[in-house]
Order: sequence, then structure tokens, then C-alpha cells
Amino acid sequence: ELRMSGCLTVESAGGIRDSMLKSFNAGGDIMLSGQGMETIDVSFIQLVVSLRKTLEAGGRRLEIDGEAGEILKKAAAEAGLEGIF
Repeated sequence: ELRMSGCLTVESAGGIRDSMLKSFNAGGDIMLSGQGMETIDVSFIQLVVSLRKTLEAGGRRLEIDGEAGEILKKAAAEAGLEGIF
């Protein structure tokens, strides 16, 4: 499980990327949990999309829990990326 919480913005992108890489390198599918997500921006959306595409290229999956999914859908729509999640 990859737990993301707090402000997930460009300012924290390096740490988010490191957490995603750690989960990726552990192998298997990844469940993204959004309990406690407060603020996200386009940089976080880009990292999630990149992680999903990288996993899929290797025959793995990114699953997104309900709370994270709703937050991501709303933020993507606000950024003009409706339908990406």
C-alpha cells in the first residue's frame, strides 16, 4: 500500500517520487491510499499517471482507493484533465 496524505504539491514532489519508487521497487501491484489527502496539484497527478503507466508496461497494476480516486478525479477535472482517472 502506498499511503499519500497532506499537501501533495510541487513542493513535495521529490519526496512523493521517492515514496512511489520505493513501492514500485518492492514489486507487485500497488494500492494508492488517499486517506488524509488535503491538497493536490498537477505535479501529483503527473506522478500518479506516470506510476500507473510504468506499472502497466510491466504487467502490474495501480489500484486507487475510493477516497483517493474521488480527490484525483476532482483535481484532474479542475486542471482540464477530466477522464484521466
